[in-house]
This record gives sequence, C-alpha cells and structure tokens, in this order.
Amino acid sequence: MFRSRRSSLSRQLWKLKSSTEECNLAAKIKSSIHQILKSFDDDDLEQLVKAVDSSGTIQSDCVLAPVKGLRLGDELVSANWLFMKIWRVSELHNSVELKNLGYCSSGDDKPGYCCCNPYHWAVLQSTPDTYSTLKIKPDDLSSNLGYSSDCHGCAGFRSTECTGSVIWNDVDEAPWCRITYWEARERIGRLFTFSSPSVSLGNVTGSNTSAGICLTAMLASWNPSAKTASARSKIGRGIRLFREGPITWIYNWGSSPVFVNSTWLGESGPVRLPSDHTTPVFDLRASSDLRKALQISSLENKEGPQEVNSIIISLVKGWGRNYRRRFITDCPCWLEVILIA
Repeated sequence: MFRSRRSSLSRQLWKLKSSTEECNLAAKIKSSIHQILKSFDDDDLEQLVKAVDSSGTIQSDCVLAPVKGLRLGDELVSANWLFMKIWRVSELHNSVELKNLGYCSSGDDKPGYCCCNPYHWAVLQSTPDTYSTLKIKPDDLSSNLGYSSDCHGCAGFRSTECTGSVIWNDVDEAPWCRITYWEARERIGRLFTFSSPSVSLGNVTGSNTSAGICLTAMLASWNPSAKTASARSKIGRGIRLFREGPITWIYNWGSSPVFVNSTWLGESGPVRLPSDHTTPVFDLRASSDLRKALQISSLENKEGPQEVNSIIISLVKGWGRNYRRRFITDCPCWLEVILIA
C-alpha cells in the first residue's frame, strides 16, 4: 500500500511537468529529479501534486530538499531551480536568481535544506542602481509616477460602487496597505485595507496568500468598455503584494505582464514585470528622504499624488515614454497602493 501511494503520486506529478519543447528532458535531468523524489515521503509528494496541479492557487506547504548542488552536465544547479524549470518555467536559465515568496520558510527551520515547491519561488527581476533615493530628483518624483496633470492623488475622479464577496481571509492585525482598483479615470469599488502580510488581486478566489481581492466577484455587475473588458480578461491570477520587513515586493503570478512604479523607484520606473517574476517596489526606510524631496518640489503645483508611500500598478497594459499610453490614467486596469508606515 505504501509503495502504491508513493508510486501513484510520483506518476501523477511527472505527468504534470511542462510539455514544451524547450523542457524536453534529457536522461541526466530525469535521473536527478528521480533521486530527489525518492527522498520525499508521501506527504511531500502530495504537497507537490497539490501545488502543481492547481498552478499555485491552492495552499501548499514547503517541501524540503538538501541545498547542495546537483550535477547537470558540466554545471551544478540547485534542487529548487530544477523543480522550477521542470514544473513551472520551462525556459528558465541557470544564470537567473530565484526569490522565495513571503509565505515560504525555505528551510529556515532545517539548516542545509531549501524548499522545492515551485510555487513558493519566483524569478528575481534585476534592480537598477537608481533605486537609491540620493539619485532621485525632487522635480521628477511626481511626473515619473505617471499621473496625468489633472490627477492630484486621483481626487475628484468618478467613483463607482460595486457589491459582492470580494475579499477573503484577511487577518485581524494592524493594517499595512490600502488598495483601490481603477479603470482609466474611474475608481471601481471601495478602498480596501489589508493586514495580512501577503495580498493577492486577480480573477481568482483563493491562493497561497491569506488575503486578497477577487475582481471577478467585485466586477460582476459592472459593464466596462470593450477594450477594458479585453484587458481585464487577461489578468488571470493577477499579482501578489507581500512585505518583508520594510520592503514591499510585487510578484506577477498571472500570464500577462504588469507594470509598476512608485516614488521609491523614481526615474527607474515604470518597471515591466513579466509573468513568474518578482521585484521590490518600495522600501519604507526611504520614506523620510522621499517626503523631504516631495516637499521641495512644491507638489501642490505639480502633477502626481500627494502620498509619498505610493505604488501604482497597471495590469496587462504599459504606460510611460515607451508606450502610447502616457499616463497611468490611460490604462484600462490599474491599482493604487498606499503603504501605511
């Protein structure tokens, strides 16, 4: 019975691997994978099947394997990289760096081990040096965010209320962020406040995170334009925001790119974030310097938001100097996130 269950789970997991041509497995890769799978117990295999079969939308636990590198031809690769490539990102190159997501312990309680759950990791997007607040020009802080000249913190724009079960599983703790959802120049629904350290927003109703907003439920009675409806249909699983200490990260776990900017990113933004990638978007330790810079810029006579700890995210469509949409308010589906220090 023990062998039967293990064998069944292993076969089920193997059938779920990526079937793309680039991920056509050589014998050396299969051998390495099977060696790791043999070291897992039934519960570990069950967690992997749950994660891969649901594409990460069902909560799954960490599955630990030794950190030591695995021989793959002439190169050494980590177990978590190998699982990420086989069961999630087939085009993954061994030169990329992976980042564990906020809910992954990655072997913190077991030194010498790391988590192999492919949906506990994301590809780390490289961050330019211009994130230093010392390089941000006060006069550029607001205009670089991408608000139009008549959008002062988006006050006075049209707001449409929506009903529906849109939030799930938030925790009763001190809030750390506020989120509003926009379609072009119209705010849809109310302002949402979250306490959970990890928050999702997309067209799904559950995830590995403990809190989130389901756009499908919130927008059930809302009839958008054809262009907005087309963009909204591509959001899929959407994004996840999570914090680690003073740093806020964004993770794109949908199939379409997202675009993000903040006062902290400054001239580096907007940043295009592909599917399965993550990047830091704000460091609260910089808030004081940013606030001083914004005060110097006399923001009341310039474009942009009044809030220093601000992040704006466009889902699917980009904006800025490289796109025909100049401002975030030209984008069909976007978010405004205010961090609470």
